[in-house]
Amino acid sequence: MARPKTPDVNPAWFKLDRYAGAISLSMRDWFLNLELRGEIRRANNPNLVARVTGTQPIIYADEEDYGDLMILRLNVTSPVFWHVFDGEPIHNVVGNMTPNQLYYFEERLPVDVREFGKQTERKGVAPEGYLQSLNDQLPKQFLNRFVRLNLAFTDAAILQEVQRYLDAERAKLATIKPDAPFAKSLTKVSRKYKPNPDAWTALKVLPLIDLRHWAATNGHRITEERFCDLLGGLSIDQLHDATKHAEFLLDQFSMHGWLIPRINAEG
Repeated sequence: MARPKTPDVNPAWFKLDRYAGAISLSMRDWFLNLELRGEIRRANNPNLVARVTGTQPIIYADEEDYGDLMILRLNVTSPVFWHVFDGEPIHNVVGNMTPNQLYYFEERLPVDVREFGKQTERKGVAPEGYLQSLNDQLPKQFLNRFVRLNLAFTDAAILQEVQRYLDAERAKLATIKPDAPFAKSLTKVSRKYKPNPDAWTALKVLPLIDLRHWAATNGHRITEERFCDLLGGLSIDQLHDATKHAEFLLDQFSMHGWLIPRINAEG
């Protein structure tokens, strides 16, 4: 008996021409679009889903709602999310901390540590974590580190101590699950891929990501042939290539390691 044909899927929200703006995206814009879609896949934030399945699925870094979008991205409780946020649209390697960032992290300290620290005159015995490393009081997935630099020492002495500190912290990260250290992703980046926004646009990577997520979360099965039709006549080989790029770009560590150097180079 012949297998019944899978009916064509026609998502009402999907219009390929709404993604035409992808051709003009800067690397910074690509970063934002991929960052938000990665967050959708990790936590299925309904506000972000509504944003990318709306009438304007392409997002630009200079849009007025950029700050709101970043806030939406941060309102996530997924335990597998690696928190790379440092309060800036693009995550600088080294930078001065703002009061806004300070309070962002302060709110994520253990309740007993926060309450004890709020006292004008501290009474009673301090919680154990109050006198320990600030970094150890934050969720393990946070990738920011808080250190103090004593500029009375020479640059050589400071750099030597920083390297020791980095070695120790990288060793700690390697023991945390899910296992997604930057080193593995960066090795993959340098060996296999070069950032190519023109190729991502031609392969319809952004609409493919949105369609795949919609299908997966709504119980729809889209055949490869239907994907090709929805994406403007891609070949099966092109679809496979687009899928590989999409998976790579949705990996938080790979995407950050891949795009941030390019963004910094663009200035």
